[in-house]
Amino acid sequence: MMSFKNLDLKVNLIAGFTVFLIALPLSIGISVASGAPPTAGLLSAIIGGIVASFISGSYVTISGPAAGLIVVVLECINSLGQGDAMRGFRLTLAAIIIAGVVQILMGLLRLGTLGLAVPINALNGMMASIGITIITKQMYVLGGIKPQSKQLLGQIAELPSRLLDDNMVILAIGLLCLCIVIGVNYLPRVKKVAPPALFAVLIGYALSLFIDIEHDHFLNIFNHDYHVGPEYLLTIPKEISGYFFQPLFENLTSSHFIQAVITIALVASIESLLSTYAIDKLDPLKRTSNLNKDLFSKGASNILLGFIGGLPIISEIVRSTANISSGATNRVSNFAHGVFIMLFILLFPQFLSHIPLTAFAAILIFVGFRLANPLQMLNIYKAGKSQVLIFLVTIFTTLSTDLLIGIFTGAVLELVLNFIRVKNPLHLFKVRTTTDEVNNQTVLRVEGSCVFTNMLFLKDAIESNAAKIMTVHFAEKSFVDTTSKELLFNLQQKFLNEKRILLFKNVDISSTGSGH
Repeated sequence: MMSFKNLDLKVNLIAGFTVFLIALPLSIGISVASGAPPTAGLLSAIIGGIVASFISGSYVTISGPAAGLIVVVLECINSLGQGDAMRGFRLTLAAIIIAGVVQILMGLLRLGTLGLAVPINALNGMMASIGITIITKQMYVLGGIKPQSKQLLGQIAELPSRLLDDNMVILAIGLLCLCIVIGVNYLPRVKKVAPPALFAVLIGYALSLFIDIEHDHFLNIFNHDYHVGPEYLLTIPKEISGYFFQPLFENLTSSHFIQAVITIALVASIESLLSTYAIDKLDPLKRTSNLNKDLFSKGASNILLGFIGGLPIISEIVRSTANISSGATNRVSNFAHGVFIMLFILLFPQFLSHIPLTAFAAILIFVGFRLANPLQMLNIYKAGKSQVLIFLVTIFTTLSTDLLIGIFTGAVLELVLNFIRVKNPLHLFKVRTTTDEVNNQTVLRVEGSCVFTNMLFLKDAIESNAAKIMTVHFAEKSFVDTTSKELLFNLQQKFLNEKRILLFKNVDISSTGSGH
């Protein structure tokens, strides 16, 4: 539970307000891109702040809807609804509830660290494919048009030819907002005033009023009439009761529903755990989160969100980083950002209904580019051609099928490659260690290879030892895969935070392909 001693209220309230400015437009944009009502993202941000902060196992992370789950929710709504978006959304809410139960069980069974044992470049490939999907779908929204193909690869293929069909008025607003998001992001002084997404929303709001998009009419530009109207604006219920939707519990044993539950539980858990693990390295007080408790809190929050009409939440890394940069020291900032969002929608609901959808598309295109940043390939290439292969295969498989199959294919490919490299296949699933004291230092000797399927055994052996100086001694020519190197690098940083020293012999952890 949150302690109310030494809350540092002033600094954490300021951090919470800063995060609120970032979370408000992102939560709406994520919700719209997911095919859900805009209110779903707002509810998730509120519950992620107000509820999750009381039961979280982390300290300075921000909980809320995430861009990485857009593709998951959109696919669930489409597959479950079979053309009926509202029915698909209500069935997805039921899937979110059951996925939340799965997350709670995982937390109680202390399976939180299993989320770390995912091949890092299969995970990078999955996130890149999510970015590509977001960019593709939001490019259509940016131009005020709809794709003809229902398949993602078809939408990618037809996009160049559809550029001539763009509504130039809507596209101009979207491109201006996109330029603002990109420009402000690279202007630190301006960025300190307000986050890039908020600037884009404010400009979109002003242009909406100036052009009067709220009312149907045509604008003549270069002797061509372009239609504008309320369908290009965000639709927000006038009454608070319109924010809530009830889950629909039907066909719970169907393959589509079971796949939805597994995908939401798996992807949400992995993303959340990895984000929490990464944010711990930025915590100014150098605290370590309880991953199992954090998983439990996300599951409990997702159950509640499923019953009221919200999206699943995770520990979101961008908002969490902004939270720390704003001086946050505890969970009060997360709680405050949820309260600020709730107050905003209660006091200024009409503001939201005048924001063009193309402004949110611009924000999400930038988010998608960060997920699918081409420069990431350079870091992955440094780790070896096999890691590039895993990365690309995961992307292609995910775009061709879905996230679950994509991440599974990447993991299996990594396992096969490790099977070829490891001399003894039994070493794929277990690592043996022995501990010696040499010259007042602890030496942990590792027998065999260390790969993503056995690295958690080594992690436990390292963390269970309280030595001030420890050397992990691998046998000569031992194979250590990229995912394990990333874990070892993170453990070394954790030791530094604790004023301890962790050294490695016969392994180079500098080239992981993750960019650390």
